[in-house]
Amino acid sequence: YFLFFQIINICVLYLQFYIINKNYNIKFFSLLFTIKFDKKIYKKIKPLAFSSLFLTFSFILYYELDSIAINKLFGPTSLATYAVGFALMNFFRSFIGIFYSPFGVRFNHYLGEGNNEKFNKLYSDLVKYSLPLFLIPVFTLYTFAEPIIFSWVGVSYIDSILIFKLSLNG
Repeated sequence: YFLFFQIINICVLYLQFYIINKNYNIKFFSLLFTIKFDKKIYKKIKPLAFSSLFLTFSFILYYELDSIAINKLFGPTSLATYAVGFALMNFFRSFIGIFYSPFGVRFNHYLGEGNNEKFNKLYSDLVKYSLPLFLIPVFTLYTFAEPIIFSWVGVSYIDSILIFKLSLNG
């Protein structure tokens, strides 16, 4: 899985540089030479770097603290049960994030322009047309959680079903 993901990332990166070179006639190494350190800009954005570092650590703690706490309090078996239910939810959350992330850029664009009419239209259309795309899989996963988990990891992880169903609700 990891190797496949990295290969896809490299292919996409190569494609991006190919498109930049073809459409804008900008070579890869000329992009590298445009990066310069500016002390004036650094002084302005230095507080952002520290807040970003704090947010990064907070994000890691938020997503990893539950696993550490469950392991310490209840043991590795409980952590494995939790991880199975949570892994399915993370898969679905990643799918939603991949689908909706391009729209976030467009939302910010419209809000930056102050164009609330286009923002509201895009938001309305997105909800109207994509809701079935996600309601049907959520309902299906919720309904078939038991056979999915049984076929994936076995009867030993029956408690993962409740965790998975609760994670879909939240």
